[in-house]
Amino acid sequence: MKKLAICIPTYNELDYLKRNLDSLIPQVKSFNKNVDLYVIDNFSNDGTNQYVNKLFNKISNCYYRKNESNIGLYKNQLSCLQIEGYDYKIILGSDDVILENSISEILSHLGNKFSLLCMNYFSFKDNYREPYKVYAPENNLTFDRSYDLLNAPTVGHYSAFIFKSEFVDK
Repeated sequence: MKKLAICIPTYNELDYLKRNLDSLIPQVKSFNKNVDLYVIDNFSNDGTNQYVNKLFNKISNCYYRKNESNIGLYKNQLSCLQIEGYDYKIILGSDDVILENSISEILSHLGNKFSLLCMNYFSFKDNYREPYKVYAPENNLTFDRSYDLLNAPTVGHYSAFIFKSEFVDK
């Protein structure tokens, strides 16, 4: 069983997806024994199919799946959680860029018996690789009770959630 599946549900967001994959793929390739990347396309008509298939063609741990019809945002996100064979799963938005070395940082936390991790949310101006503004505390937060997450001092947004598979499956 691999450690982590990164899942990007998408629908007609090719421009955002390109930036995301530009930062993410080098990291995913360097952790190919522990990490796989999935793009789950919700029947886009903006060229996502051609772009991602061509990009993933020679990368052994990157997978593209296109739904036969648009099943809606939430069902597409839930389909990401149904991917099997991983200890943890990330649902990442098409427009949420993972900064360099983030996968290494994520993997370093996954052995700590977490059932859910939330990734911080940044804003960008001209360069999507340089955070402009931080919307949540820069230090790591842990919660003893799951509902304390809702009271965390943020603007109510996280860029991604990392789920422990055994809890999702239940």
